[in-house]
Amino acid sequence: MNQLRLATRDRHVALERQLPLLDPALSRLNYQHCLGRSPGYFAPLEQALLAQPGWDQIGFAYADRPKAPRLRQDLLTFATLNDWLFAPALPCRLAA
Repeated sequence: MNQLRLATRDRHVALERQLPLLDPALSRLNYQHCLGRSPGYFAPLEQALLAQPGWDQIGFAYADRPKAPRLRQDLLTFATLNDWLFAPALPCRLAA
């Protein structure tokens, strides 16, 4: 697991730099919109990853770590999930 973490660290850092989530000037509305887009990304990715064999062999309980359900729960603290999934699109600024 440490090998995977080290091998993908630079990619994770680059991705996090593109997201405005840690920008102190990020408005609550833009935060909610960016958060609202996350389950649509994570849910299919997690399904595809879970379908891959070998997680047990490397000692990684991937099925215990899904992000999409937790992101949906976070969205429910702001509004109903449908309100955000079907709301008019707002910009989710990505750094250049």
